[in-house]
Order: sequence, then structure tokens, then C-alpha cells
Amino acid sequence: MLNSSGGSGATNDVAVAENSRFVVDWEDGSCSNFSCGIFARAYDISGNPVTGQVLVTPTSTGSYEFGKSAIDNSGKFVVVYCRYIYNPNAPNSSEKIYFQLFSAAGVAVGAPVFVDFGTYPDITMAPGGNFDIAYSTIAYGVSNLFVKRYNLSGSQIGARIIVENGPGAQLGVPFIRMLCSGNFVVAYEYGNTANNQIAYIKRFNSLGYQTGNRITVTTGNNNYPYNLSREPLLYFSTGWFSVISSIQTPGTPPTDHKFDYYITRYDANGILVTSDFLWHSTSGSNPAAAGNSCGDYSLLYHDQATGNIMVKNYSYANVPSAPYMVNLYLPNSNLSYYIGLSSNFFIAAWDRQSTATVINSMHSRMPLPSGTNNTIAGPSRSVCRLGCINCQKTAVIGSPAVPGYIYQWSPQAYLSNPYAAQPTVTHPGGSGQYSITYTLTIRPSASSCCQRTETVVVNFSQGCK
Repeated sequence: MLNSSGGSGATNDVAVAENSRFVVDWEDGSCSNFSCGIFARAYDISGNPVTGQVLVTPTSTGSYEFGKSAIDNSGKFVVVYCRYIYNPNAPNSSEKIYFQLFSAAGVAVGAPVFVDFGTYPDITMAPGGNFDIAYSTIAYGVSNLFVKRYNLSGSQIGARIIVENGPGAQLGVPFIRMLCSGNFVVAYEYGNTANNQIAYIKRFNSLGYQTGNRITVTTGNNNYPYNLSREPLLYFSTGWFSVISSIQTPGTPPTDHKFDYYITRYDANGILVTSDFLWHSTSGSNPAAAGNSCGDYSLLYHDQATGNIMVKNYSYANVPSAPYMVNLYLPNSNLSYYIGLSSNFFIAAWDRQSTATVINSMHSRMPLPSGTNNTIAGPSRSVCRLGCINCQKTAVIGSPAVPGYIYQWSPQAYLSNPYAAQPTVTHPGGSGQYSITYTLTIRPSASSCCQRTETVVVNFSQGCK
């Protein structure tokens, strides 16, 4: 458990670095329909806390909301948030966006940095520390969606980027994800009512220039309005990206509030590949999604029947695991839940309503499952000098190669090809019985950020006695 919040306290976000460092932020208290403060706590690569409860905002008695966090491999982290101070002369300037940098020890680096007037900020960070912030504004009857880019010291890179604009309050919450290369994508909704919204995606290179055309998200049924999920966007080192969205269940009136959830996948050229049904809202809630640089991704949701917090993981080969429970205790509220992935672990954070007035922010750290039923490297193997029916002189380790990925085994002894996804291990001859643990490092050819490793034990013996 991270904390016990009163009033409107709720989990805001969890951010995870590729090497498994992570930070969770949450709201606490109730001050004039806003939270009184935003807090965070950071953890090392083993899941041990490296900070206590850190106050992110300048005070714990203000009006704050929409805290979102990011962390790099060194453990430095940043939290972006909104502060509301009503301005009667310019109401649209009442909400301001700031970010606060922190050292790996959780010490604030400098004062809060003003980003812009606006709301609904989202943040994404590269392993080296550069980060991008997307947010919405409205002024003079025009709504805008912007992105600002910053280096690891918090200095702005280039000019503010205009992603989209339109009349009135038509732009919804933006979501942004960035690759190691600095390329990023933004997903958002555009429409003046809940029943007239269209979801779009735009892609940008590392210099902030748009690449390709605006992409309209579709689930294959354009007769119904659809909306993005709570954390809908996935962006992979291969250039592929996916988005989670929902549509009103066909044949049901909007007043029933019944939805079907889909994951829609696009290739690196923005071409739709598949749109797959996930579940109905009577089974699972609006999912939060997260991915890593290796290509793995996970969906976190609230099981409507049991009240459990469930996760469904997908390997980099796009093979799903069976959903399983991440919480230990009930009841869990349906207020907030988020998930983040490193190369080897996922961290889930969610709200647990322990009493009518107290909400606990919970988190769980678990290893990512690999492949389908066994690890990607494969189960343990045996090879025998003499060779027989139950123990051959050779054995194949690993799983079939996935296009676009690089494989490397260590040590290289007795392997047919240490750079193959499935090399053959051959008994070298000689007497004795021993074992070798082979480590497989996997990464996309387009990314050096992935730190995924798998191991398999090979037993060497005489055999056939």
C-alpha cells in the first residue's frame, strides 16, 4: 500500500523505466472540488522504495489535478499537473500546467516549471531523460492540442507543436507515447458531444514534424460513436502502434451505457492491420494499456463480476496470456487503475476503497510472462554424450524468431549459432555431468532500449547407461 487518502484522493499514474525503476503518483484530500495536493513515491529496479511520500505540488492545501509522471533509467522522474486558481477576468486562464523535476533520491530539482495555460496533460519520457508533454487548451472560442518537448534538465526543445485545433470545446484528453529515437505519437478525441466523437492519431518524428496523414481510429463499425479508453495508446520500436477504444454495443440505446472494447493495430506506415474485440463492459471495465521497448504490452481492468483488478499480458510475439488477478484484497474501487511496463516487469497501481471516506493507493510488481506456455528461451533441456531415445546428443533451445528482432545467446559454447532465435546445443563429448545456464538477450532491431533477457538450463550428461 502506498498511502491512505481522504476525500477525493485517487491514484493518478504509474510510470516505469525500461530497467524497472518506477514511480507512482496520487491525489490526496479534497479542496474545492480539487485535490489538496499531489504526492509521489519512487522505487528501485528491485521494487524497493527509494523515497518516502514526496509532495509534488508547492502546497498540500491548493487545488490540483491530473498528475501524470515519467521516469528514466537513472531514476530521475518528473510529474506534470494542473493547478486551478480562478481568474474572473480570464476564466480560460484559471488552470495552469506545471511540471516538477526530481532526482533519483526524490529531491525536487529547482522550482515547478510553468508549461502553459490548459488542462489534461500527459507525459512520456525516453530512457535518457528527454520528455514530451501533450495538453489541451481553449481560448477565444478555439480549442487546441499542443505538445512541448524538454531535455533532461527541463529546458524546452524547439517551439510549441500544434497537434490539432477546432471551434469550441471539441478536443478531448490527449495521450502521448515516445520511442527511444524520440519519435512520438498522439491520440485524441475530436467532437462536441459524447455521441459525436471521433478518435484520431498523429505521428511525429524526433524533431517534432508530423509524419504521414492524420489517422482515424476505427473498430470496423462506423455506425456507432467510439471513445478512447483511460490509457489507450501503445507505440512500439518497430513503428507499429495500437489504440484501445470502445463503441456503444450495437443494438443498445446510449442510456444503457453498454460498450464493446477493441484493440486496433496499425503498422509503421499507419495502415490498419487488425481490430480485435476484447470484452464487453458487463465483463470488464475500461482498460488501461501500457507497453515497453521490447514490444510486450499489458491491459489492466476492473473485473465487474468479482471486483478484482485483472491483467492480460501480450508477449512481443503478440501472444496473449490468460487474464489473472493482481490484487490480494477486496474491495477494489472502479475509480482509478494504471499499469506500466519495463523490459521484464509490469507494475499495476489502483485504488482500494477501504472505508467510505478513505481510499488506499495500491500497487503490485510482477514479472512479465514470456511466450506462450513456456519462457521464450524455452524449458530446460538435456543432451547426452552417447545419445539415446530419451536423451539425444543435440537439443534445440529457444522459440521461433519474430521478424524485426535480434537474438543473442551467452555463453556461446556448444551452440550452432549464438545469434539465432533457436540454436542447436550439441554435447561436446567427454565424461562428466554438468549444467550450463544460457542467457538470451532479445531486442527489436530498431531499438537499443529493450533490456529483455531470458534463461534456459541445459543439462549435459553421459546417458544411455
